[in-house]
Formats: sequence, C-alpha cells, structure tokens
Amino acid sequence: MSQELNDVNENSRLKKYENLLIKRDTVKKEAINYEREYMRVFGDLILKVFKHKIEAIKLKKQISFCLRYVNRGQEIEKESLNRYIEGEMAKYYGQLDSMMEQNESVKKDTALSEYDFLSIKKIYRRMVKLIHPDINNLTEKNEELSDLWDRLLSAYTCNNLKSMEEVEVLIYSALERIGDDNIKPVIEDIDEKIADVEREIYEITNTDPYMYKKLLGDKEAVEFKKEELQRELEELVEHIKFQKSMYEDIKKRGGM
Repeated sequence: MSQELNDVNENSRLKKYENLLIKRDTVKKEAINYEREYMRVFGDLILKVFKHKIEAIKLKKQISFCLRYVNRGQEIEKESLNRYIEGEMAKYYGQLDSMMEQNESVKKDTALSEYDFLSIKKIYRRMVKLIHPDINNLTEKNEELSDLWDRLLSAYTCNNLKSMEEVEVLIYSALERIGDDNIKPVIEDIDEKIADVEREIYEITNTDPYMYKKLLGDKEAVEFKKEELQRELEELVEHIKFQKSMYEDIKKRGGM
C-alpha cells in the first residue's frame, strides 16, 4: 500500500510539473505577443522618438569633438570628425535597424482564429508530455527528438498551426521507432524543479513585456502613453534645433 501511495504522489507531482511547464511556456509566448501588440500600438511613435534621440546623441558627440579643437585653438579636422562619429554611432544605428525591422514585422501579423488557437494549445500540451526536455531526458540525447522539439517550439511561438501538425506526425513516428520503453520520464529532484518553474512563471508575469497586458487593456492608459511619447518627440525636436545652432557656431569657430 505504501508503494502505491508513493506511486500516486509521484504521478501527482509529475502531472503538476507538466502543467507548470506548459504554463511557463504559455506565459513566455504571451509575453512575446504582448510585446508585439505593444509595438503595433506604439511602434511608429517609439521609432520616431528613437530616431530623434539618435540625432541628438550624434549632435552632442559632434559638438564635444569640435569643442576640443576649438578650445585648443586648432582647426577642426573633418575626416577625423567623420571617423569618430561613424565609430561612436554604429551601435545606435544597429539598434535603429533592429527596431525598424521589428516594427515592420508586427504590422504583417495576422489575427489567429479561435479554432487555430485551441488546436495549437492542444497539440503543444500533447507534445510536452511526450518530449519536453525537462520531462523526457531522451530528447536532449537524441538528435532527431531534439530537432523536432526545437521545431515544435518555434512553430508554437509563431502560432504556426500547419507546422505544428506536421511536426506532431514526425514526433509520433520518431517515438515509435525509438520504442515506448525508452521514453519513460525519469525526473530527479522534481520538487526543486517545480519550485524553480513556479518562480520563473512569477518573474515572467510580473515584469515587462508581460506587464504590457495591463496597459494595452486600458484605452485611457494607451492614449496617455501616446500623448507622453508625442510630448517627448516635440521636446526632442526643440532640443535638436538648439543643438544644430550650437554646432554650426562651433564649426565656424573651428574653420569648417
């Protein structure tokens, strides 16, 4: 009887662990979706603000560089200035390219039907119980299973039902070749792992981008955020005008 109780408790903990893994991956996916929705709503304004911030940073660096020459009574070396600015601004332009790419990407997103949403969820739950690396230690050892898990996770994150259906067939085929005796879950320190996943879920759901959910669900908050970004943009425009005037004056003093 004692062994039977142990088996029941073990199965109960395994079920809890499975459900927590599914919940963790679900909130991770939701966080990605909230971030994309945030960019759909605010992306254009955020991009404009960032472009102006880059311009302000560039002008500040140009002014600082030129002042060093002027303060020493030397003529500004244009080529040296250009090389310096190119090196200093490379990372900012890289960030800008990434943001522009993301902004364009979210605009191409299509709405997911209720049927597709439920189908994706069901397939993912079935496959987690079979080959999730934290449930089935064979997944990391077997190259085919590892690849199929990565493909499933990618399709799940991208809401690609067709790919998930195809990968599910391949997973069942792979497991059939491997044999049932080789895929029984062996999970050590399961209570610690349960606690770790619970902490991870808490951290995800209590930080951005998951926390964007609250903002996006409040129309007044959305409008306030847009107004806030617009004010920041207008302030940057005025600041840049001042910087440009200063920069032109310093260039004249430096012989440019």
